[in-house]
Amino acid sequence: MSALPARFPKIPSYRGAADPLQCVQRVVATEKLDGTNARLGVPADATRPDQLLVGGRNKMSFEAGFSQPELTRLLEDAGLQARLLALPQLTQARDVALYGEVCGGRIQGGAMYGRQPHLVLFAATVGGAWVGYSRVVQPPPDTPALPTLEQLGAHLRLPLAPRLYEGPPDPAALAELVDQPSAYSQARGVELRGADITHEGVVIWSDPALRDPWGAPLVAKLKHPRRREYSPGRVEAGPEDFAARAVTGERLRHARQHLEADGRWTGDREAKTTALIKRVLRDISKEVHEYAEQLRVHGKRDVRAAIKTRARTLAPAVLD
Repeated sequence: MSALPARFPKIPSYRGAADPLQCVQRVVATEKLDGTNARLGVPADATRPDQLLVGGRNKMSFEAGFSQPELTRLLEDAGLQARLLALPQLTQARDVALYGEVCGGRIQGGAMYGRQPHLVLFAATVGGAWVGYSRVVQPPPDTPALPTLEQLGAHLRLPLAPRLYEGPPDPAALAELVDQPSAYSQARGVELRGADITHEGVVIWSDPALRDPWGAPLVAKLKHPRRREYSPGRVEAGPEDFAARAVTGERLRHARQHLEADGRWTGDREAKTTALIKRVLRDISKEVHEYAEQLRVHGKRDVRAAIKTRARTLAPAVLD
């Protein structure tokens, strides 16, 4: 490949009627699976399994600190290897990057997706262009058409994140999708008596795939209230109130995922707690717009102290 499969861009939260997706005619909403991010790279000239590339959210398998063996095991399937190496026939000899969630077994959402870890596709690029779930944009003259994600999944014999809605971007209709049991779990016939199999939320894609002004796919996520990392509130309520809204169990869980993917989930309990707190501080400072206003009104020392205290209080649930 001319470049490694790029990291999948962070998906912004859906803003209802104010979201850029309201400018498109058609969207597809898929179930947001609770697994671990994976990316596969298929160079256009690949002819051998050892030329295939695999990695997680942050690191490729050959990079120092990579610590996700469940991802490298994906490519131990000889049948999948053969189908990946045959992709150039479907894509007119263009580089392919595949993005998905490895779920099932003991990974994140766990057995609600089945006992064995497996890959579920949710996005792909062909020759650097994002493919639509089920529709494509008419290509320029002398440019081969793109396949759809459905076609790639069918060729690879890999499941796709379930499609829960397709049609105009209706905020009310999309909001109704949030509090539902996992369609993927139900489709796989998984039975867990007494277990809560409410899905994590939905991901809303333009279909055909379009890009935002910065070149990222036009996409947004709408998470179940129990799975949100931040809730808006009043700045005047103080640092402790802000910390309670911005430091959630879900945020700590995702912070641990990032640390594991980076090979930095090491050391004793205190070392892991310290790393977790640092990651939470970093994420909030980069992702929560209210953070800057909190610093202006209440001061950096008090705001960061409140975040650290809250994160340390919640950390045991993530460590165990």
